[in-house]
Amino acid sequence: MVKYERKLLKFWIQSFLLGVPRIIVGFRDVRGILRRVEELETRSIPGKVKRSGRVVWDGNLCINFTASFLEWLKNTITTEGVWRIRRKDRSPVIEVFKHEETGHGDIISHEFLAWRSRLASNNSHD
Repeated sequence: MVKYERKLLKFWIQSFLLGVPRIIVGFRDVRGILRRVEELETRSIPGKVKRSGRVVWDGNLCINFTASFLEWLKNTITTEGVWRIRRKDRSPVIEVFKHEETGHGDIISHEFLAWRSRLASNNSHD
């Protein structure tokens, strides 16, 4: 059952952050055939996990950790460039290091960058 509760964490955090009120979860048998579906209210998932008796995760702890981590990251990355965040297997250390002095890491298309530049240019004339 712990595996299911860990999946619920993924379902919950994605749905919670995007404001999705309900999710539908499908349950398959060992051959991969859908046997049952269950509709869950996103806001009720943390309580469902807590009531199971095996508190695998806590929604408040997840949100508080994420907020703290993002604040730490914002204070750590203070210059332009391409940065990498890494945690090696079985290591408690999170590494943050500059990978390139400039650029976007090839994850943002040229079209998107051009659009953002045009948008910024148009907004500067207002």
